[in-house]
Amino acid sequence: MHCHGCGRRIVDEAYCPECGERVLDEPRASRAVRQERSGLRGASQDEEVTLWAGSFSWKGLFRELAAAVAATVGLIYGKLNILEPTVQQFAVPAIGVIWLALGLWLVYQKLSVSYRLTDQRLIHERGILYRRFNRIEVIDIDDVGFEQGLIERVIDVGRIRVDSSDVSHRRGLLLNGINRPRYVYELIDEARREERLRYGLHVEAI
Repeated sequence: MHCHGCGRRIVDEAYCPECGERVLDEPRASRAVRQERSGLRGASQDEEVTLWAGSFSWKGLFRELAAAVAATVGLIYGKLNILEPTVQQFAVPAIGVIWLALGLWLVYQKLSVSYRLTDQRLIHERGILYRRFNRIEVIDIDDVGFEQGLIERVIDVGRIRVDSSDVSHRRGLLLNGINRPRYVYELIDEARREERLRYGLHVEAI
Protein backbone atom coordinates (compact mmCIF):
# COMPACT_ATOMS: atom_id res chain seq x y z
CA MET A 1 0.00 0.00 0.00
CA HIS A 2 1.23 3.47 -0.83
CA CYS A 3 0.46 6.84 0.76
CA HIS A 4 -2.04 8.99 -1.18
CA GLY A 5 -0.07 12.13 -0.36
CA CYS A 6 3.63 11.45 -0.80
CA GLY A 7 3.67 8.00 -2.42
CA ARG A 8 5.70 6.31 0.33
CA ARG A 9 5.10 2.59 0.81
CA ILE A 10 3.08 1.89 4.00
CA VAL A 11 2.86 -1.41 5.88
CA ASP A 12 -0.01 -1.91 8.37
CA GLU A 13 -0.18 1.73 9.44
CA ALA A 14 -3.22 4.00 9.50
CA TYR A 15 -1.18 7.18 8.92
CA CYS A 16 1.86 7.80 6.77
CA PRO A 17 4.94 8.38 9.00
CA GLU A 18 6.36 10.70 6.35
CA CYS A 19 3.52 13.19 5.75
CA GLY A 20 0.82 12.12 8.22
CA GLU A 21 -1.73 11.25 5.51
CA ARG A 22 -4.51 8.81 6.51
CA VAL A 23 -4.21 5.63 4.42
CA LEU A 24 -6.65 3.20 6.08
CA ASP A 25 -10.40 3.33 6.67
CA GLU A 26 -10.82 6.56 4.77
CA PRO A 27 -14.47 7.78 4.94
CA ARG A 28 -16.25 9.40 2.02
CA ALA A 29 -15.90 12.85 3.58
CA SER A 30 -12.14 12.46 3.85
CA ARG A 31 -11.94 11.66 0.15
CA ALA A 32 -14.07 14.71 -0.61
CA VAL A 33 -11.77 16.95 1.43
CA ARG A 34 -8.70 15.55 -0.30
CA GLN A 35 -10.21 15.75 -3.78
CA GLU A 36 -11.22 19.37 -3.27
CA ARG A 37 -7.69 20.25 -2.15
CA SER A 38 -5.91 18.32 -4.87
CA GLY A 39 -8.28 19.68 -7.54
CA LEU A 40 -6.95 23.21 -7.16
CA ARG A 41 -3.93 23.14 -9.43
CA GLY A 42 -1.36 25.69 -8.53
CA ALA A 43 -3.07 26.58 -5.23
CA SER A 44 -0.92 26.91 -2.15
CA GLN A 45 -1.31 24.40 0.67
CA ASP A 46 -2.81 27.03 2.99
CA GLU A 47 -5.35 28.36 0.48
CA GLU A 48 -8.88 28.03 1.83
CA VAL A 49 -11.03 25.51 -0.05
CA THR A 50 -14.84 25.46 0.04
CA LEU A 51 -16.09 21.95 0.81
CA TRP A 52 -19.83 22.62 1.10
CA ALA A 53 -22.30 25.49 0.93
CA GLY A 54 -26.00 25.35 1.76
CA SER A 55 -28.98 26.83 3.54
CA PHE A 56 -32.34 25.77 4.95
CA SER A 57 -33.93 23.03 2.82
CA TRP A 58 -37.64 23.08 1.96
CA LYS A 59 -37.77 19.51 3.29
CA GLY A 60 -37.20 20.97 6.76
CA LEU A 61 -40.81 22.24 6.61
CA PHE A 62 -42.32 18.78 6.18
CA ARG A 63 -44.47 19.16 9.34
CA GLU A 64 -45.83 22.50 8.14
CA LEU A 65 -46.39 21.04 4.67
CA ALA A 66 -48.33 18.11 6.13
CA ALA A 67 -50.46 20.51 8.20
CA ALA A 68 -51.13 22.70 5.14
CA VAL A 69 -52.21 19.68 3.07
CA ALA A 70 -54.52 18.50 5.86
CA ALA A 71 -56.06 21.97 6.20
CA THR A 72 -56.51 22.24 2.43
CA VAL A 73 -58.27 18.88 2.24
CA GLY A 74 -60.50 19.84 5.16
CA LEU A 75 -61.47 23.16 3.61
CA ILE A 76 -62.20 21.60 0.22
CA TYR A 77 -64.32 18.94 1.89
CA GLY A 78 -66.18 21.62 3.83
CA LYS A 79 -66.82 23.66 0.70
CA LEU A 80 -68.18 20.68 -1.23
CA ASN A 81 -70.23 19.02 1.52
CA ILE A 82 -71.27 21.77 3.90
CA LEU A 83 -74.00 24.11 2.73
CA GLU A 84 -73.06 26.81 5.25
CA PRO A 85 -72.47 29.94 3.10
CA THR A 86 -69.71 31.20 5.36
CA VAL A 87 -67.66 28.02 4.86
CA GLN A 88 -68.14 28.11 1.09
CA GLN A 89 -67.29 31.78 0.90
CA PHE A 90 -64.01 31.66 2.81
CA ALA A 91 -62.72 28.19 1.93
CA VAL A 92 -60.79 29.16 -1.21
CA PRO A 93 -59.28 32.40 0.25
CA ALA A 94 -58.26 30.48 3.38
CA ILE A 95 -56.45 27.89 1.27
CA GLY A 96 -54.64 30.67 -0.58
CA VAL A 97 -53.60 32.34 2.67
CA ILE A 98 -52.27 29.06 4.09
CA TRP A 99 -50.05 28.30 1.09
CA LEU A 100 -48.95 31.90 0.68
CA ALA A 101 -47.87 32.05 4.33
CA LEU A 102 -46.02 28.75 3.97
CA GLY A 103 -44.26 29.94 0.82
CA LEU A 104 -43.23 33.23 2.44
CA TRP A 105 -41.92 31.39 5.49
CA LEU A 106 -39.82 29.12 3.28
CA VAL A 107 -38.43 32.09 1.34
CA TYR A 108 -37.58 33.80 4.62
CA GLN A 109 -35.76 30.72 5.91
CA LYS A 110 -33.83 30.33 2.64
CA LEU A 111 -32.78 33.99 2.49
CA SER A 112 -32.12 34.55 6.18
CA VAL A 113 -29.59 31.78 6.76
CA SER A 114 -26.66 30.40 4.80
CA TYR A 115 -23.72 28.17 5.63
CA ARG A 116 -20.33 27.57 4.07
CA LEU A 117 -17.79 24.99 5.15
CA THR A 118 -14.17 25.32 4.12
CA ASP A 119 -11.21 23.22 5.13
CA GLN A 120 -10.46 25.90 7.74
CA ARG A 121 -13.74 27.50 8.83
CA LEU A 122 -17.47 26.94 9.24
CA ILE A 123 -19.08 30.22 8.22
CA HIS A 124 -22.72 31.09 8.87
CA GLU A 125 -24.78 34.16 8.07
CA ARG A 126 -28.20 35.06 9.49
CA GLY A 127 -30.76 37.79 8.86
CA ILE A 128 -32.17 39.64 5.87
CA LEU A 129 -32.30 43.36 6.65
CA TYR A 130 -29.74 43.05 9.43
CA ARG A 131 -27.15 40.48 8.41
CA ARG A 132 -24.97 38.79 11.04
CA PHE A 133 -21.79 37.08 9.91
CA ASN A 134 -19.89 34.64 12.12
CA ARG A 135 -17.50 31.73 11.81
CA ILE A 136 -15.99 28.86 13.74
CA GLU A 137 -12.46 27.68 13.05
CA VAL A 138 -12.76 23.97 12.29
CA ILE A 139 -9.75 23.30 14.52
CA ASP A 140 -11.83 24.71 17.44
CA ILE A 141 -14.73 22.29 16.86
CA ASP A 142 -14.87 19.87 19.81
CA ASP A 143 -17.79 17.71 18.71
CA VAL A 144 -20.28 17.44 15.87
CA GLY A 145 -23.42 15.33 15.48
CA PHE A 146 -26.70 15.22 13.60
CA GLU A 147 -30.31 14.38 14.47
CA GLN A 148 -33.11 12.91 12.36
CA GLY A 149 -36.62 11.76 13.14
CA LEU A 150 -38.32 8.86 11.40
CA ILE A 151 -39.82 10.90 8.56
CA GLU A 152 -36.67 13.01 8.34
CA ARG A 153 -34.64 9.86 7.65
CA VAL A 154 -37.01 8.97 4.80
CA ILE A 155 -36.68 12.39 3.12
CA ASP A 156 -33.01 12.76 4.17
CA VAL A 157 -33.13 16.03 6.09
CA GLY A 158 -32.11 16.86 9.64
CA ARG A 159 -30.27 19.06 12.13
CA ILE A 160 -26.53 19.29 12.72
CA ARG A 161 -25.14 20.28 16.12
CA VAL A 162 -21.67 21.78 16.37
CA ASP A 163 -19.96 22.24 19.75
CA SER A 164 -16.78 24.25 19.86
CA SER A 165 -14.41 26.15 22.12
CA ASP A 166 -15.21 29.36 20.23
CA VAL A 167 -16.22 32.01 22.79
CA SER A 168 -19.11 33.21 20.61
CA HIS A 169 -20.63 29.70 20.42
CA ARG A 170 -20.42 28.44 23.98
CA ARG A 171 -23.90 26.92 23.70
CA GLY A 172 -23.15 25.32 20.36
CA LEU A 173 -24.39 26.00 16.86
CA LEU A 174 -27.49 24.28 15.47
CA LEU A 175 -27.91 24.01 11.71
CA ASN A 176 -31.60 23.35 10.99
CA GLY A 177 -33.19 21.92 7.86
CA ILE A 178 -29.98 20.56 6.35
CA ASN A 179 -30.31 18.33 3.30
CA ARG A 180 -28.19 15.13 3.44
CA PRO A 181 -27.17 15.80 7.06
CA ARG A 182 -25.01 12.67 7.41
CA TYR A 183 -22.85 13.71 4.46
CA VAL A 184 -22.46 17.28 5.77
CA TYR A 185 -21.75 15.95 9.28
CA GLU A 186 -18.97 13.74 7.89
CA LEU A 187 -17.50 16.67 5.96
CA ILE A 188 -17.38 18.85 9.09
CA ASP A 189 -15.95 16.07 11.23
CA GLU A 190 -13.29 15.11 8.70
CA ALA A 191 -12.32 18.74 8.04
CA ARG A 192 -11.86 19.13 11.80
CA ARG A 193 -9.72 15.99 11.99
CA GLU A 194 -7.63 16.95 8.96
CA GLU A 195 -7.00 20.47 10.25
CA ARG A 196 -6.02 19.26 13.72
CA LEU A 197 -3.69 16.69 12.20
CA ARG A 198 -2.13 19.31 9.94
CA TYR A 199 -1.71 21.73 12.84
CA GLY A 200 -0.17 18.99 14.99
CA LEU A 201 2.38 18.19 12.27
CA HIS A 202 3.20 21.88 11.97
CA VAL A 203 3.80 22.19 15.72
CA GLU A 204 6.04 19.10 15.70
CA ALA A 205 8.00 20.53 12.82
CA ILE A 206 8.66 23.68 14.83
